[in-house]
Parts: sequence; structure tokens; C-alpha cells
Amino acid sequence: MARFQGNENAAAVVINSSHWLDHKSGLAHTLLSNKLLQTAFTSENPNVIWNGPFHEVLGLHWFQRIWVVQEAVLARKLLVNLGKEIIPDIFASASLRFMSLAPASEVVDKCIEDCYQICRGRHFHDVTESGLSMIFLILSLREWMQISNQPIHPSELVFLCKDRKASNPCNKIYGVTGFFDIKRSLIVSPSLPANYLLPTSELYKQFTCWCIAREGNLDVLAQQRNEGGRNRLSQLPSWATGQNRKGMVFKMVFKQQK
Repeated sequence: MARFQGNENAAAVVINSSHWLDHKSGLAHTLLSNKLLQTAFTSENPNVIWNGPFHEVLGLHWFQRIWVVQEAVLARKLLVNLGKEIIPDIFASASLRFMSLAPASEVVDKCIEDCYQICRGRHFHDVTESGLSMIFLILSLREWMQISNQPIHPSELVFLCKDRKASNPCNKIYGVTGFFDIKRSLIVSPSLPANYLLPTSELYKQFTCWCIAREGNLDVLAQQRNEGGRNRLSQLPSWATGQNRKGMVFKMVFKQQK
């Protein structure tokens, strides 16, 4: 459970709109197609002053932190406490729907993946976009925890969380180690102990080699994506290796593997 102070007004609106949207689920035909979701909500709740409550909540520092991923995904019941207000787990899906800025009838019953893709097409402040990506990541990992029998490789987990904030760069890895042995594959390898005495670059190198041994492939060196329209296939992931020069990376990895 996360706690914040001074955001009670925004929290009250977010809670109210989340419960309203939960009630409207399956009733998209009752909403006028030409009304945005927030307009539909405020028209039915005239006493509510809409002043970007989801922006305010999603911009909180809590939605940026790497440790929150583990804390929120592994929680049996996800609750966010803002001052005296408690936001239930329906807040996450409501955020994606309201922040899509789409007509109500189009997003009330749309799956969260589609709503998130609409949100990604909008232009928000960086902190708001980071908050949206965080709640989508949490929802996706919670769904994986509940229904999937397949493990997620540590290299993929770290990549998925690469944009989360950490006061100590080592926590880019240690912040998600709680997932490493959940639904793990049949590949047997030693655990990855936390050692904050290691230089960050050395930890990333050791993590790279550990992933290769555990996962049985070089995926940790190929965590590349086409993001923002830029082709990044010529770059190695700095989060995994601590290096930018490809030759040095491969020399380092295979030397340690031998």
C-alpha cells in the first residue's frame, strides 16, 4: 500500500470516477458516442470539479520508483492510499481509459492494452507518461502472476523496468530480483546475491553473464527495440553491460563464460 499526503481532492475524484466507470462497464450503449469519457462522467456528476485528477495522481513520485513494481505486483490486494482516501485496484484500468481522451462509448469496454496504445499516441508530460507506463506494467505483470504458467526471463524483466527510477543504479537489477525465482524455468543456475559493494558497471557485467548462463541464450545482449521511430539495432543495451563498445562487451562476456 502506498501513502501520500496533500492529494485528497484529486484522490476523491479519481476514486469517484473509477467507481462510476466500473458501474458503467458493459453499459457503453448508455453513453453518448460524441462525449469524451471525462465529459460523460462530469455531466452525470455535476458536483465534481474535473481538474486533471489523473494527471496529478499519476505524476506522483511513487509511480516512478523501481521498487514499486515488485511491491505492487506481488501484493495480494493492490491499494493506493492518498491521505485519507484509498484508491482500489480499479484505479489502474480507469486511469488508462480516462487518459485515453477518447469518446466514452469507445473506451468503456475496450481492453486495457488497446486503451494504453491510445494513451501512447497522446502527448503528455514526461511524468504522466511514466505513470501511465508504470500502471500498464503493473497490470501486465499482475496478470502474468495470476494466469500464466510461463516464466519471464530476468533479462526481460530488467528491460521492462529500465525506465523506472532508482536512487542507486544497482537497484535497476536488485529492485526486481523478487521475480527471478517465480515460475522459473527448468534451467538451473546459482541465485544472484545482492552486493552493493560492487561498482555498478561490474554488477551489470556480472548480471549479463548470469543471464546468459541461466537463460541459455544471448537475449540479454539483444534487448533492442525500435522506440520512438529510431532503429536501435546497432546499439547494445547499456543497462545490461555498462559498455557501449560492442567488441569489448563480447570479449568480456565470453572470457568470463569460459
